[in-house]
Amino acid sequence: MRREFHVRFCEGGGVRFPSATRLVIGFEREDDAKRVMSRARLIVFDLDGTLVDSRRDLAESANALLAEYGCPALDEHAIGRMVGDGAATLVARALAAAGCPPATEALPRFLAIYNGRLLRCTRAYPGVPELLEHLAARAALAVLTNKPLAATRQILEGLDLARRTIAKYREELKIPTSNQRKVLY
Repeated sequence: MRREFHVRFCEGGGVRFPSATRLVIGFEREDDAKRVMSRARLIVFDLDGTLVDSRRDLAESANALLAEYGCPALDEHAIGRMVGDGAATLVARALAAAGCPPATEALPRFLAIYNGRLLRCTRAYPGVPELLEHLAARAALAVLTNKPLAATRQILEGLDLARRTIAKYREELKIPTSNQRKVLY
């Protein structure tokens, strides 16, 4: 089975985001992974949809928020397609898709709901722990995500992925939101 991972490859050790190149690595053979990764000193992964499947917990949290506002629930897959640009964008997209008016207090409420259920259904994708173990012997591993740091750490620790990675949050690295796409992709 082939599983593709989107990673950032930085030669020379330092994290130089503008000069880092994007690699999509499909590991069918261990030799391929060793050859490509032998020069990497840092590998940075996105969290949701790359290392972990968090779609159901995110969708159920969004639907709980919608229910509080008297709005109809959305399909899990539809909400899954809204994920990727941070919680504020997810909440705005979910409210709009359900025909609900925007609400300023919706983001903090969504975060409270989601923080209460981070690991109910969220799981590492099959093979991810083994992949991280394999790569950790060759390079430093990090996670760069829009998810708040406390929630990121809770997920990584709860899924026993924290010992293999260093969690980094966009704000810790002082990356402005306008540059977010360049960093994550």
